[in-house]
Amino acid sequence: MMKLYFVRHGSTGANEGGKRQSPQTPLSMEGKGQAQKAGEWLADKKIEMVLSSPWVRARQTAEIVAKKLDKRIEFLEILHEKAHNPKLYGASMESEIHKQYAREYVKNKENYDWKLRGKGESIREMLERGIELKGVLGGKYAGKTLAVVSHAYFLGGFVSLCLKGENFETKEFKERFRTIGVDNGGISLVESDRDGRSWRVPFFNLKPES
Repeated sequence: MMKLYFVRHGSTGANEGGKRQSPQTPLSMEGKGQAQKAGEWLADKKIEMVLSSPWVRARQTAEIVAKKLDKRIEFLEILHEKAHNPKLYGASMESEIHKQYAREYVKNKENYDWKLRGKGESIREMLERGIELKGVLGGKYAGKTLAVVSHAYFLGGFVSLCLKGENFETKEFKERFRTIGVDNGGISLVESDRDGRSWRVPFFNLKPES
């Protein structure tokens, strides 16, 4: 049995201040506190190691969790958040480019190949990365109990793939993916048989208490 405790990174100053996050966005003080709570909650879960996205807010979260657990970290590029058009990074939620993104995202919500101005990562590309992650986890990490630090949109996609299967063109998949959300510091347990063929989600987006 493989047990994966997925942790969304803690909150950031950009997020709290109404700006879009970038790969370099660091945790805020609140976010560091959320990461500490996640580490404390995971302390008795027999975690063997921590996997993490290399993006700064996830890396900092993983470092706090790993220190609490006294475990090593392995950074996997495959765990990063959906990459956006670089022009969006750091932009205010009141900026014209964000407003354009919001309008076009709604218009293209069923188009998994859409990218703002043709740049960044499409939903299809992100979900294909999620399918690739399932293979990586079921191979190298089969049978292990891990803490995995990643990001909201990618985690929502990965959990949807585990619950609804890898055909992400179905109505059932799209409905699940569209409605799923993960809070900063939220923890979700994903389990799989040893070879990664069968997946379960016993709980989702648990918020550790202080």
